[in-house]
Amino acid sequence: ALAHAQMLGWEYDFVTGVTHYSGDRAAFYGGQDGDDPTVSVVHPADRERVRQALDRAARTGQPLAVEYRGLDRTPDGRPRWFLA
Repeated sequence: ALAHAQMLGWEYDFVTGVTHYSGDRAAFYGGQDGDDPTVSVVHPADRERVRQALDRAARTGQPLAVEYRGLDRTPDGRPRWFLA
């Protein structure tokens, strides 16, 4: 269902710092399980904001809510946006 909807699910383990993905991650932006999402897939201009959102979610237990650009582009050259 995720692939058909062109969606990807991921879970970040705050204790180990490891990310696990469901769906075809390579179809979105390459990489593999265990990569740090703030380093491997987030546009450099958005990384600090994503790190802050991850830290806030870890501290407060609140759901993660952050929108960011990925490193890759859509076929027509626009930045690809993600919502986590």
